[in-house]
Amino acid sequence: MSYTLLFLLTLINIAHFSTIDISLSAVTPDWPFMSTINIGSANTAVDVYFDTTLDYSFVKTKLCTTCSNKSPYACGTVSTSCTTTATPIQEEYYGMAIQGYEISDEIQLGKITFPLSFIGIIDAPNIDMDLQGVVGLGIKEYLNSKSMINSLISSGLIQSAVIGLSMNEKETVVTLGGYNKGKMKKKNIVWLNAVN
Repeated sequence: MSYTLLFLLTLINIAHFSTIDISLSAVTPDWPFMSTINIGSANTAVDVYFDTTLDYSFVKTKLCTTCSNKSPYACGTVSTSCTTTATPIQEEYYGMAIQGYEISDEIQLGKITFPLSFIGIIDAPNIDMDLQGVVGLGIKEYLNSKSMINSLISSGLIQSAVIGLSMNEKETVVTLGGYNKGKMKKKNIVWLNAVN
């Protein structure tokens, strides 16, 4: 009897985390998918934009000398739960140059916590966005580390690389790992493949 109960509790736990809903708020029309995540041992709050086309994430760190509106996050000083690489990374985000280091740390998103690798920006003179970072929801691998979606799958928090968006005048919700059937007006779905 106790084995059966344990098995049922395990199934309930897995079913509970099969999808994750994130409420997003529009800061400006140019940055419509924004939310706050918490990073590292200090649980540092960082305002980020969720980009459905990007397969990596980055955060403007406290150490960035050329960033406007940088976050208070810094690996090693503010957060002690992180690891970082010694080799700088250069990347481009919509024509804006960024430079930093690959950082791995714990991310808290609502009630869930999971590991994520991202670029901790130390130099970004051309980034004019007001947000402190960008979280990529793409599903490709980047620098031998996992994208956010793959990290959530590896952590057992979602089961599939599916993203659902529900947008109306009152709220925008992104569902990771599936879609929210309660938000659908019509019950038929048109599936689109991700472009590589």
